[in-house]
Amino acid sequence: MNQNDLARSIRERYIPLPGIEKGYSSVMLVGTTGAGKTTLLRHLIGSDPNRDRFPSTSTAKTTIAEIEIVTAPGPFKAVVTFAAHDEVLGNVQECIEAACEAVVRGGDDPSIASALLEHSEQRFRMSYLLGSWEQAPRVTDEDDDEDYEDHHSESTLELHLNTEELVGAPEIEHNNARLRRYVHTIRALAIKARQGAAVQVGDYDDQKQSDRPEWFADFFQPELRRHDEYANLVSDILREIERRFELVAAGSFDGTDDLRLELPDCWSYESSDRDDFLKQVRWFSSNHHEQFGRLLTPLVNGVRVQGPLYPSRDKLRTNDLRLVLLDGEGLGHSAKDVSSISTKITDRFRDVDLILLVDNAAQPMQAAPLRLLQDAGTSGHGDKLAVVFTHFDQVSGDNLRRRSDKLNHVKASLTGAMTGLSGRVSPRISETLTARLSKHAFYLGALNRPALQLRNADTEALRELMDLMRSSGRLPESINLLPTYNFDRFDDLALNDATGEFKLLWEGRLGLREHAEADREHWARIKALCRRIGIFRTNEYNQLKPVADLMSELQTMVSAWLEEPESWTRPATAVEENAVIDRIRSAAFRRIRDFAEDEVVETRRDDWERAYEFRGTGSTKQRAHLMVDRILEPAAPTVRSRSRRAEAADDFRDRIRTIVREAVDEVAISREEETHLLEDGSSNLPFE
Repeated sequence: MNQNDLARSIRERYIPLPGIEKGYSSVMLVGTTGAGKTTLLRHLIGSDPNRDRFPSTSTAKTTIAEIEIVTAPGPFKAVVTFAAHDEVLGNVQECIEAACEAVVRGGDDPSIASALLEHSEQRFRMSYLLGSWEQAPRVTDEDDDEDYEDHHSESTLELHLNTEELVGAPEIEHNNARLRRYVHTIRALAIKARQGAAVQVGDYDDQKQSDRPEWFADFFQPELRRHDEYANLVSDILREIERRFELVAAGSFDGTDDLRLELPDCWSYESSDRDDFLKQVRWFSSNHHEQFGRLLTPLVNGVRVQGPLYPSRDKLRTNDLRLVLLDGEGLGHSAKDVSSISTKITDRFRDVDLILLVDNAAQPMQAAPLRLLQDAGTSGHGDKLAVVFTHFDQVSGDNLRRRSDKLNHVKASLTGAMTGLSGRVSPRISETLTARLSKHAFYLGALNRPALQLRNADTEALRELMDLMRSSGRLPESINLLPTYNFDRFDDLALNDATGEFKLLWEGRLGLREHAEADREHWARIKALCRRIGIFRTNEYNQLKPVADLMSELQTMVSAWLEEPESWTRPATAVEENAVIDRIRSAAFRRIRDFAEDEVVETRRDDWERAYEFRGTGSTKQRAHLMVDRILEPAAPTVRSRSRRAEAADDFRDRIRTIVREAVDEVAISREEETHLLEDGSSNLPFE
């Protein structure tokens, strides 16, 4: 069980997610960072941006944990789960190493502290845990140098922070003294490591500009890790992180993740008072600067809450609102990036009734939202999609005078995006997605306003959206229909194209060949990926997602093959055929995900670690060739090859065939076409 599944299973023990059997609909909000999905979520649960501040928002990456909200009467309940030991350890080490590099580059104390306190990925902010550099108590009106609009917003926000939620002056000074000590230690440690690296290959100042990143990664960082001061600093920071749990006054912690670092498995809390409840939950979700030094937000991988969290505006209220709302980390920003959608997102497709894509109406649809639409379609979940265009008030132009003009403009943009997507998916899927999104598209503006200040058009659009949410949770219709497939005609050529494209994509990223859509990745990012997978046991790093990439290629191939059965058990409409094929796609997708994780990561962690350990001149090419030969080719072999890898290729093909057979079998059973043995011992399953 991977870390995400483990955390979800822990949360499930405390607050089970209700399903359609209890009249609930599950809705997942996805979209690019900054599109406004969390702001939309606030309106759906009646969370005031000043009083409640849950979930947190900002212009940077804010939502990095899974947020799960169950609307229900009764008391408020919460369960929070935390990151694994290796993940926290890896982030702490990388922050210390970045701070030491800042020393070598001649950075002053504030820049060294900045490198220590905020990870380069902006996912792990130690300032939340340890305090910011030279942090001061509550900012006064005279000291605040922000513009009026920002200052006014923060001042309003501060009115709702009582003394129990503030980090007091004595604690702030204690944190400041500790950070000054850390910076002093980092300076001394960096000087030692610099001297050690200089003995091996010369000093940093003597390196060519282009060679300096390699000097840091291959000589300076290994030298850092040799010193006791480095290990002591890592241990000291981890102990301080552990102590932050002791400052939480309410609720209870259960379990430990690892004896080396006493992180609990989870925190749980229950209260009948909304303000008290959210005040306690904010220690695990807030990003407010006056709570820096106590916030546990960077350690959290999931927050599940349940209670009467309903819209605050009367027009949106209902007596029996039964929703499960899921929010998570935003998609990437790029008009070109072909990076696949994280498995953290695609893993939840099967768990939800509605996939709500939140996109910015004021800009063209980017690569990541289009990739999400593609993955939803090929995995059999296209009929769950809807789209919300936010920032509709910012759509402007001399030719866009009326709301209807703006609507037509955004609709035309969506039509253009779907036309571009049609070249990546089959005509069946393209038609399904186009029809679905043309029917279920919503246009919202000025969501940054409080609920009572929303314009009537936006309130009406929200009401229509909530109607769709409520109606999306329903049992699938039973269709007495099944396709028949001849697996002797399984499309080996298409399977070979899928594995080939996966390898071409990664050879482009590794700099071994040109790729039209994949730029060469900096070697340091490739090395960081190897470290994350090989040592810290993750399956991706930032926008580098090898598991998701292989999944996407295989699922696209399988999805297309499933559309061409030899026959059907009875005449049927195209709608009926699509519905059955989508169910098979979904069943296959779950198996392909597990297969890709096993082939790319689980069985080859030693090779990932070996790739990370290359250093020195020529290490970039050595790492790239090892990844191709020992990881990528074995995980996705050339299926039609007659080379020495033919046996592995045959095994790969047979495993994919088995995955599809099992998916068809699962749907056959679910359609109450029970398997029964005939007198001669054969089976009436449609793939026989």
